[in-house]
Amino acid sequence: MVDSATPASVLFVCTFNSIRSPMAEAILRDISERRDLGLRVQSAGIQAKLTDGYAIASMREIGLDMSKHEGKALDELDMGGIDLVISLSEPARMFLMHFTAGHDLAVEHWPTEEPQLGDDASRDEQRAHLNRVRDGLVRKIKQRFIPA
Repeated sequence: MVDSATPASVLFVCTFNSIRSPMAEAILRDISERRDLGLRVQSAGIQAKLTDGYAIASMREIGLDMSKHEGKALDELDMGGIDLVISLSEPARMFLMHFTAGHDLAVEHWPTEEPQLGDDASRDEQRAHLNRVRDGLVRKIKQRFIPA
């Protein structure tokens, strides 16, 4: 098994690669570049959808640009060279149990809140909620990848 404590390549996976996993990808890529960690960071979903506009706006608030992100499905990726896969949703965790079988890589599950509120949520409520999801990812990523 690959040593997940010091991965060289990280893949974040959620359900649609439109909110959680691209946010995590952008956050860790930024941290890796600023701290010269040399990590290769990617994201994917069980399925691919367009990047959520609220997610783009939320990331812009912390100085990260996700506007060019294009959703990718997990089966579009070459798993070679990936050391650590982190699932961010329960469907992704379940899918990865089977998808990663036979691959020599570490898998972690980070339970992350559903990023979208119901249709009855206001724009302000949705943005505030998504900012909490983003901030939770920032905390978890810093805790996991920034050496103490």
